[in-house]
Amino acid sequence: MQRSLLSVLAGLCLAFSLPAAAQKPPAAYDLKEIMTVRAFDQPVLLEKRTSYDGLLADKVQEGAATRMAGYAQADQAMTQARYPGAQRLGVAELADYRPGAHITMVDRYMIEHAASALGKGWIFAFMPVNFIQATRIKDEAARGVPLVLPGTGKTLSYTFQINLPDNVSGLLDPTTTRYDGDFFTYKQSQQFRGNVARITLELSFRADSVPVGELDKFLAQLQHISQMMGGSFSVPEMWINSNKPGTAANTPGQRMRSSLEKDIAEHSATIARKPEDKQELAQAYWLRGSAHADLQQAELAWADLTQALALQPSTAVYHMTLASIQVRRGQFQAAIEQLEQARLLGYDAYEVAYQRGQTYYQMGQYRRALDDLEPLTISAANMEAQPYARLWYLWTLGPAGLALPDALRQELNADASGAWPRPAYGLFTGISTPEQVLAAADTMQGDERLLSLCEAYFNIGQYYLLKQDRRKAREYFEKTVATGMVMYAEYGNALFELQRLTQTPS
Repeated sequence: MQRSLLSVLAGLCLAFSLPAAAQKPPAAYDLKEIMTVRAFDQPVLLEKRTSYDGLLADKVQEGAATRMAGYAQADQAMTQARYPGAQRLGVAELADYRPGAHITMVDRYMIEHAASALGKGWIFAFMPVNFIQATRIKDEAARGVPLVLPGTGKTLSYTFQINLPDNVSGLLDPTTTRYDGDFFTYKQSQQFRGNVARITLELSFRADSVPVGELDKFLAQLQHISQMMGGSFSVPEMWINSNKPGTAANTPGQRMRSSLEKDIAEHSATIARKPEDKQELAQAYWLRGSAHADLQQAELAWADLTQALALQPSTAVYHMTLASIQVRRGQFQAAIEQLEQARLLGYDAYEVAYQRGQTYYQMGQYRRALDDLEPLTISAANMEAQPYARLWYLWTLGPAGLALPDALRQELNADASGAWPRPAYGLFTGISTPEQVLAAADTMQGDERLLSLCEAYFNIGQYYLLKQDRRKAREYFEKTVATGMVMYAEYGNALFELQRLTQTPS
């Protein structure tokens, strides 16, 4: 049986000796690790930002003079256990100190071999050390007493981000998975956008301790989330392009299209050999159908998803995918029914509500769309997707004949200076112009710039629809399509809006 990630990492924690001067620091409530990769065959910069809150922040600050060297040695030992030969750059730094509230320790390393080859792709391992510190049982003797946890309501978070070379371009829409255990809840979100990959883990505790008689249950639940983590992030060959940046073959849109065409060929080969395993065959139909859908080949996509569901009718994600295809075929009510099937089969409630809200919007049932979208604007269930749900909510208010609540307007205005796509909020709250939103998207580098412009154009198109300026709306929806971002929801939705503009009188 494969050992769990956390059990392997806990073993690693015990495998080396900390310097005598080092005291094991308490579990950080937030740990961010950012890798910057200039080229896969060159050393990698790793920046670690370890944050503590509450009284722990004061303890770290107070002990900085006497114990910082020990903390730095401990962190270096842990990092070198993961990456042999890792070299510390400078000294550990303290940042963002707020008495009684927060402090961050910043460590930087140069790593010679941060990734492992995976065929012609690469794989990067990550390690949520703060989770391990908070949950591991030190030795067998400790099994005789309750295991103390960080505390009911306490949440630990871990983020692993990889800034990849300019010749990498991938797309993985934000996805979130969850697990509810007896002692904790676990949430995992990941996305890959342009040449930036990010995975965020959250562990929220539901108890102050684990009774001795329930330690085995606790460890079994840790095993489950360890398998969900996986412990690595892969960069497949198809996302790495050897052409020079700027050439036609190296544009993100062309790479997306080429990747989808390659997927179709591979899954067609699987279907052609007719595997006896129904699950393998159904998955091949689903994956091929998804690729056809991204290429706007709705009829081929529909045929494949119908086959997938005939083989495995209880697979919730197949119903979700079929619902999006039915929208493109104009089968809106059938799409709503498929989403309900996905919900009944246990698909993520946030994702179902988000897609159903979009579907009702496209049906012109704006009040029903808001019934789904409004709760998502304040829900913390999927923070990666929340900004996009908020944008859908904002441009749905107008045709529904409703005003934006003042409290939410103030919150959105405060957030509008944040990370993309939050600057687009200002279009609909009244504090930003299309030119300012385009300028925000234009600050991005490389492929990220074009991906953000695709989203900016679509949002500006929606802005002009609300202004009843059909000519300008058409212009920006056409610009959205011209980016070639076929795998982006904005691309398909822009095509939908262009079709609707054509069909409805001025």
